[in-house]
Amino acid sequence: MKNKYNLLFFAAISMLAVCICVSCGKKAEEAEPTITQEETNTGVTPKPIDVLLGESEDDLFVMNESEQYLETASEIFLPTYIYYASKDFTHLMLVEEELAQKNEDTILSALARHNIVTLDTKVNSFSVVVTEEGKVRVALDLNSKFAKYLQTMAEKSEEIILASVTNTFLDNYDADELLLTVEGMPLKTSHNTYKEPFTRYDIWAEAVAADGQ
Repeated sequence: MKNKYNLLFFAAISMLAVCICVSCGKKAEEAEPTITQEETNTGVTPKPIDVLLGESEDDLFVMNESEQYLETASEIFLPTYIYYASKDFTHLMLVEEELAQKNEDTILSALARHNIVTLDTKVNSFSVVVTEEGKVRVALDLNSKFAKYLQTMAEKSEEIILASVTNTFLDNYDADELLLTVEGMPLKTSHNTYKEPFTRYDIWAEAVAADGQ
């Protein structure tokens, strides 16, 4: 009988020990922290790189717009007025072209495309000054190819060529007169020597569309 009571006592002790172990295991599981995907091992939620750099989405949008503007600005073409001779050399033609860069070289190249100067005519020097009389003067010095080209022209054709060059540069630089020289000397042709600055030629100019050159 005594042995029976001893067995029951030990069985009760064993069951109590099992319950205590199970209870401790549950508490350990409840105490273990849960780490989500949004947290690092430091417990701080990661942020986008632009936030870390101190840039907001608005800042990035403005930066992108600025870059796009610079890209577009580099493709802007400047209106340039080019005068050239009519087919029968009786009057001028006027076309508004668009040049990526507007300067004496690109203007001269545009004149060459209309046979007003030769392709090998080049600018030696160029400047825009205000004279003592308050006039805006364009000073343009060309190489000898220009004079040689004019020496092949009849007098009326020479006038149309000079009118084309003069009116083109006066219009594009909003100037009053053009001092045109060749190799630093006054322009000399088969018909004349031009020592004085050219003023606008009062020759009728027929306006044409750019695609109708």
